[in-house]
Amino acid sequence: EPLARASAAAIQQNCLIWADSNGIHQIALSGTLQQNLADNRSFALASSSFIVQQIVLDGQGNYWVSGVNAGGQAQIYRYRYDTQAAVASGGELVVWAMEDSLLLRETVNTYASEHPEQTVTVEYGQDSLDNGMTVDDVIRTLNVEIFAGEGPDVLVLDGLPVESYIRQGILADLSNIDTSN
Repeated sequence: EPLARASAAAIQQNCLIWADSNGIHQIALSGTLQQNLADNRSFALASSSFIVQQIVLDGQGNYWVSGVNAGGQAQIYRYRYDTQAAVASGGELVVWAMEDSLLLRETVNTYASEHPEQTVTVEYGQDSLDNGMTVDDVIRTLNVEIFAGEGPDVLVLDGLPVESYIRQGILADLSNIDTSN
């Protein structure tokens, strides 16, 4: 199944390693447990304009991912785990959306790149639908979290009862925000 979503794959040390728009992953050839080596939050892999074509491991801990951008230009990225890298210390920004979209991924990727001190987590209501919940169940669960003060920081209103949220005063008025830059 991992290969069904893969854009590029390689085998090294009895592991299948692949890169796709969700990040870099591996699974032992004899196993079933997928390990995420790098998620896509702040990497070029998440960009809807980057198409992964190949992943190469150089034996020194580097993952070289090549592909093309929207303009057809070839690009190569090196990913390496850095034990000295600073951990995000600016807290976590939680974004909630009913469905995944390229625009949302692109926006989150841009924000995460511009704010590396902050961890950005995206939660999708559709994931709960895959676990047998109905849309009404998902919205009810989200509402409970919101009214308990534990809801997301950013709420994408796709498929949500916007008018109800306005009447109940849970949406912030953003009309006074300066958007000139």
